[in-house]
Amino acid sequence: MLARGSLPEGALKTLIAEWPGDPSTRGDVLPLRLAGALHRLVIDGKVPDLAACYPPQATEFDAVCLAPALKVAISAHESFLCDYLKLPPQTNEVRRSSMVMAGLLEISNAVGKPLSLLEIGSSAGFNLYPDLYRHEMGGLVAGDPASPLVLAPEWHGSQPRATTVTIAERRGCDRNPLDPTRAEDVVRLKSYTWPDQLDRMTRLETALALVGNAALHIAQADALDWLSDELARPAPQRCRVVYHSIVLQYLVPADRERFAEIMVAAGARANEDSPLAWLSIEADGRSPGCAVTLTAWPDGTRRTLARADFHGRWIRWGEA
Repeated sequence: MLARGSLPEGALKTLIAEWPGDPSTRGDVLPLRLAGALHRLVIDGKVPDLAACYPPQATEFDAVCLAPALKVAISAHESFLCDYLKLPPQTNEVRRSSMVMAGLLEISNAVGKPLSLLEIGSSAGFNLYPDLYRHEMGGLVAGDPASPLVLAPEWHGSQPRATTVTIAERRGCDRNPLDPTRAEDVVRLKSYTWPDQLDRMTRLETALALVGNAALHIAQADALDWLSDELARPAPQRCRVVYHSIVLQYLVPADRERFAEIMVAAGARANEDSPLAWLSIEADGRSPGCAVTLTAWPDGTRRTLARADFHGRWIRWGEA
């Protein structure tokens, strides 16, 4: 609707029109940023007219209700909306943890060692704790079978070749990490979860409780500097697993190249005593979904483990 001309003249329209990066869903996902910013105003109770157009007050889309309410909200809160747009979205979709767990199972089967997890773009840390959730992968159950959070993607193909993982250490970084015990950060996460997605909101709240109790600190750091430092530390008798999900699109091309160089250099130092794995869950320009790929050192082999829905609704194991 905003794209059809209802965006009023002003700072917000100028910011969007002159956006310095890639506004598309393969870049800075500007539509998601704007939707999250508007939803945040609704959650905070600052735009009652707009809230009347959102579930649960509204049960269906109503352009007659929405158009004037958007203009009022933008006019009254333009500075807030501009500031919100400048921050990367923090979706931290917990269902992606099933992709992570499946990859960790495959790695565990190959190396037979405890895993040291290193995640970039950790947000609130949901995907650093895949073992806190119950994962149903076709005929395989992994993670905590008694967990209150059950992740059951529509599964196609065979299953990973292990059933358990041993996690010796977990570390994560983010430019703007979120604390699952901090009210402001919780609301920010909820702002990117749409009000008609009740099941998704329930999963988010359950994950917040589980990870909040774990009290893991996410480092606020540049991903590449942090990763270089982490990979410089010795890790005898452990397999370090560097992983990320829907993160690389937020890096400029030069940083993506440097990231790959850091991984290749660390891979050259890996050995049978201290192997290294790179688990990537990212868009690859193909459809449907994203690619789940694994590169393992010391031999440096790379293979595609699966294709998966961006939000973890389905996983096609073994499909390239």
